[in-house]
Amino acid sequence: MKRAPRSVSAFLVFSALLILAACAGLPVRPAFTPLPNFVPPLGATGTPLPTPTPDPASFILLGPEVTVKEAGYAFQPIAVWNASGDKLPFTQTGNMASMGNQFSGLYLNLNSEKGGINHSSSDCLTMIRDRMAASMTGFQADEPQALMTNNVPGLSVGFSGQLEELPVVGKLATFFPNARCFSLIAFTYGTESDTLWQASGQHAYAKLLASLRFLDQLQAASCQISTDSSYGLTPDNPIRVGNTNIKDGLEREELYLKTLRGPAYEEIAFTRLNPLYNTEREIVHAYTVTYRGQAEPVTLYFQIFKFESPKAPMGFNCEAPFPLAAP
Repeated sequence: MKRAPRSVSAFLVFSALLILAACAGLPVRPAFTPLPNFVPPLGATGTPLPTPTPDPASFILLGPEVTVKEAGYAFQPIAVWNASGDKLPFTQTGNMASMGNQFSGLYLNLNSEKGGINHSSSDCLTMIRDRMAASMTGFQADEPQALMTNNVPGLSVGFSGQLEELPVVGKLATFFPNARCFSLIAFTYGTESDTLWQASGQHAYAKLLASLRFLDQLQAASCQISTDSSYGLTPDNPIRVGNTNIKDGLEREELYLKTLRGPAYEEIAFTRLNPLYNTEREIVHAYTVTYRGQAEPVTLYFQIFKFESPKAPMGFNCEAPFPLAAP
């Protein structure tokens, strides 16, 4: 008969001893004195703080301001439009600027066009709404609501429909600054268009609308245009920019010209000509001014020995108030 390995035999012997010791008798339990239960002090019960819900609008990020001078408006495009950090492609063609494409799920469009037969933002709204109805299936729009941006009154409507068989939900806003029909269209599209609009689209629309500036409206108050047809255009009625010394006078003339713009805010180019005398025997400085689309160059006349609050000559505009104060 084979003998069990020594390690196994030892384990069996040790186990048997433990069993015999357990059966030999139970140990006497020591005396036990119960302790009083712990009672926490009375006081206000702590309430867990709720987890803050992120503000959907906080995910909407704006880019640097874009100016569409010929159309008279400026805005900050939507750079990021949701919590995932998705970006919107940006394009600008003429008077129109767009953000989004068929893959993004959000689309925004800004456009400004001459009023034509329109005479108010209501007329403009009707025209744009009719265009949208012709391009969408099942187009429906809410009743117009009044709104205000940059102190310019306008109208807005919510709308829905289908575009290429995909559901669409969004808003249309129209304004009529300086006899131009301006429209802002924003919508989400796809099978979850309504959810996307509620979560992100409406906030992108609101931020874009808040960033909107109408340049014509701003400049109407800040860029003064002369009603005198001879102002600046004849040697006897020059633009009086003043000076503290001869050099300063020339700098002030150029500062004026760098602020001046064509009638549709075109950039101008200027060339200084030889000085001349007017009928009052005053020295007058002359500059040839040109801009894109101009029929022929215009000569502007300046006088640096007197000062009057500068204005733009008739047929011109300016990008900001002329930065010239009395010397």
